[in-house]
Amino acid sequence: KCLEPCDWNASRRAQKLPHEALATTMAKMPMPAMKVLLGKKPQVLAPLDPNFAPLVLAKKNYLKAVEGSDLFFEWALPRADGVGRYKLPVFADDHEDVDASIYLAGVLIQEMMWQRSASELLLSGSSKICEAVKAAYSKGGAYEFEILQMPRVCGTPEKAFETKIVPVDNLPKAA
Repeated sequence: KCLEPCDWNASRRAQKLPHEALATTMAKMPMPAMKVLLGKKPQVLAPLDPNFAPLVLAKKNYLKAVEGSDLFFEWALPRADGVGRYKLPVFADDHEDVDASIYLAGVLIQEMMWQRSASELLLSGSSKICEAVKAAYSKGGAYEFEILQMPRVCGTPEKAFETKIVPVDNLPKAA
């Protein structure tokens, strides 16, 4: 029993819980990405959060905006029992909306990692997008939480997660 007024949450706030650490390191969406990804509001607003926009709608908006592009950013997520692959059409490095490509690639990689796991991340595409995504998936980057957790998820906590840029022909086939 407390004789003085107690702050029961003080010790909890003093600790960084995993979801709180994640919230402080999540990638912040740049304005050009907001314009492309969130340009069209959902027809049905979420009652508890009217500003919520599902990823599927953002991706739909993006694919419409980048339609006709012959440029692609590809990645592979090797793991013990196979490889996850994805190919995303992107804006050119000098296009005003290239940040939408970078941001969406980061989010889609994060989603794939948690769906399938990964022992490393292999990137291929334009140097600007590859370097930006590699920085985001490195220590101190926006997705540091993922790269620190994936070795544990894969059962190899002693092996550091690596993010590498490779030629597209060096990406392993999906399996």
